[in-house]
Amino acid sequence: MPRAPLVVAGVVLVAASCAADWVGFRDGPSNAASVDLGTLRAPSGAWSWRPSEEARSYAGEAGVFSSPALANVDGRAVVFVGCYDHNVYAVDLATGAERWRYSTGAPVYGTPCVAQLPSGPLVLVGSGDRTFYALDGRDGTKVWAHQLVQWRASVGRALLASPALFEHDGKPAVLLCAWVYDRSAASPLEEASALAYEAATGRLLWRLPLGTSALASPAAFRQAGGWRAMVGGGDGKVWALDLDQGKVLWRIVLRGEVVGTAAIAEVGRGSGPSSMALIGSRYGELHALDALTGRTLWSFRAQRAIDSSPAVAEADGALTAFFGSHDQSLYAVSAQTGDLLWRFHTKGDVYSSPAVFHSGERPLIAFTSGDDRLYVLDARTGSEVWSTSPGRYLWGYRIVGDSLWSSPVVAHLSGTDLLVLPFYDGELHVYPLTATVEEPRGDPGYGKQMIARTLLAMGGTLILCVWLTRRRSRQALQ
Repeated sequence: MPRAPLVVAGVVLVAASCAADWVGFRDGPSNAASVDLGTLRAPSGAWSWRPSEEARSYAGEAGVFSSPALANVDGRAVVFVGCYDHNVYAVDLATGAERWRYSTGAPVYGTPCVAQLPSGPLVLVGSGDRTFYALDGRDGTKVWAHQLVQWRASVGRALLASPALFEHDGKPAVLLCAWVYDRSAASPLEEASALAYEAATGRLLWRLPLGTSALASPAAFRQAGGWRAMVGGGDGKVWALDLDQGKVLWRIVLRGEVVGTAAIAEVGRGSGPSSMALIGSRYGELHALDALTGRTLWSFRAQRAIDSSPAVAEADGALTAFFGSHDQSLYAVSAQTGDLLWRFHTKGDVYSSPAVFHSGERPLIAFTSGDDRLYVLDARTGSEVWSTSPGRYLWGYRIVGDSLWSSPVVAHLSGTDLLVLPFYDGELHVYPLTATVEEPRGDPGYGKQMIARTLLAMGGTLILCVWLTRRRSRQALQ
């Protein structure tokens, strides 16, 4: 993630009736990542914003940004993101102006979520400093915070996934999945757990141990009159949780790590509709599971690992699952049967979780690829509608698969569709899709840089070989 969702992966809406109020990563259990913010002010054109000129040294799983969360704060559309520089930022979506920042003790991998409480908007976010924060959405002041493990010198890494909102006893609550590691020889600790808090007060509702492997971000949803959650782990386990009682309903084991968030869909089977969970693994399989029992309904095999969190939406009247793979492709498969509908090839690994939205009657899908491009496709056919290169990789090199990075979100403001993308060039980009977006000029993308460096190295090696051969020939003649 994502891994930055550990992250890369999924805050959900509490209910359809609360869609304008409770917004976070992927914006709903279907992971569509598209939200209507009404008639709030929209920007007049594309803009980008850089939080800091500082580029810290490269580290595995160092997310430049979390994926964005969007919310209405005092009549303004605001973007909330976590960053590699240890800060949580709030940025005005219409102007690109920073509203506030809050500094934590480590990088912020998970996407914040926003609960609209009677007291005002509350931003809930976890940091690698092993602390879960609740911040005032207006000015960024700390409302409450919980340190999962008391600090000591031996405590090492911690991955706090994107939190998910739900309801507990009629009150807003938040679910956090976390993994902490203590490298101490005397008192080693490697623990994964799910924790539920009352959003307004931070009161711990329950804590549930879930093994020792890192957890992906949960998907929360209603089923059989109660709140449920689905979460995967680095050991291949997928857990179904009862959020009302804080207990495990069922658990299955998949082949390969699970780092993405499940998408939940309602499908008609047998006597009536039922919930289905779609989730991928690094073995390269997308699984459709019966959310009630965990039984596998169908599986689809990609050519390489699946880190992308799938999105489920209707395209041409058919319920379709969209997801990316490290085989450099974005896939569309039937959510009912798992049959391949189309495949779009890029020139880089597709770790991004896609955002599905409508422009008029046309369903579109947006995602990013490791070829440094942001794509918009026709969701019905997979044909390219538009693409751009937001920028090049911040540090000039990367290890494929070490991070999920961030994924785009679509916001609808005053009749304008906006693509919001914190990119691995270290900037937050906003593109109004009704406007003409010019290709950025300047430094080539990561893929072009690597090709140029490879050719330069090959050319240098060839010249050196020719020179050494001629020198040896001259020495032989002497």
